[in-house]
Amino acid sequence: MPLTAQESRLTTRRVRHIWDFRDQDIFPEVLTRTGAAVFQRDKANTFPIDYKILDRQTWTTSFAAPIGEATAPLSIFSNATELDQIKAAAPITVRSDQKPRQGANTCGANHVFIFDEYPADLPAEFIFPLLTKELFRKTHSPPLKFILLPYDQTTGKPLTEAELGRHHALRAYLNRHRDALANRKGTMLGAWMKRGAWWACLGVGKYSFAPYKVVWEAYGKSTFTPQVFSAFQGRPWPRTPSARVHGNQLPHGLPRVRHPRPQANQTRGSIGIGSLPPSSQIAGGGVREA
Repeated sequence: MPLTAQESRLTTRRVRHIWDFRDQDIFPEVLTRTGAAVFQRDKANTFPIDYKILDRQTWTTSFAAPIGEATAPLSIFSNATELDQIKAAAPITVRSDQKPRQGANTCGANHVFIFDEYPADLPAEFIFPLLTKELFRKTHSPPLKFILLPYDQTTGKPLTEAELGRHHALRAYLNRHRDALANRKGTMLGAWMKRGAWWACLGVGKYSFAPYKVVWEAYGKSTFTPQVFSAFQGRPWPRTPSARVHGNQLPHGLPRVRHPRPQANQTRGSIGIGSLPPSSQIAGGGVREA
C-alpha cells in the first residue's frame, strides 16, 4: 500500500541493496544514469550497504558508506578493507580561512572590471593579472586578461569613499560606469550598495591577494591537476570561472587528484609544496559574471 505524505516523513527506511547500472542504457531515449535500490521499512540504516555495479554485463560487488557524518553522501569502496582504512584515518580539520574559494563575482560587470590589455591609465596598485583557464594549458603564458579590484588588500574590503577619492583616475573611471554598477542586483551585493560601495564585487577578500594560490579547474572532470601560482611581476593572481571551486556533488567521492605542481610563470623563483606559506595564505579568488 502506498504511504501517505505524513507516513513518508515519519517512516524510517533502511537501504539494503543498491544496483548501479553506470553507463548502461536501460530506458530508450533517457539520458540520465539508472540505479535501483531495495529499502526496508521501519529499520535504521546500517553500513556498509551492499552496492553492485554493472560492468560489461557483469555485476561486481562493492560497498557503500558515508564518511564522517551518517547523513554524508555515500562513498563507494571495492572492499571492506578500504572502508576500514578510511574510517581509521584522522579527519582533516579545515578552518574557515582555509576553505576553497569560488572567486570574485563582478555581478554582470565584467566589461567594467576585466580588461584584455593592461589598463595603463588606471592606478597600478588596483590592477591584477587574471588567472584564466588558458593558463592551465600553457605553462609559459603571461596573463591574457587583467582585473580591476578597487579594494584594500590588507582588509580585503572595498575602498571607502574617502580612499577612492584619493585616486582621481580610478574614481573618474568608476563614475563613468556608475549607473551600470549601481543597478546590479543581488542580496549580498545589495548590502554593499546600502553602505554606498557601489563599486564592490562579491567573492573578494584578503585571500584574493595572497602571494601564492593552489588552484584547480572546476569539478566535472574525472581527473584534474591542481597547480601552484605565485605572483606575476609582483602581483597576485585572482581567478576566473574555469578555475573555481565547487562543492563536491559527485556520488562516488572526489575525482582522482594529482599532486599540485608549480606554474612555470612564477617570478619569485621556483617553489615547491614544501615552501608554501601557511594554509591561511593559500586561497583563491575567481571571476564569474552572473
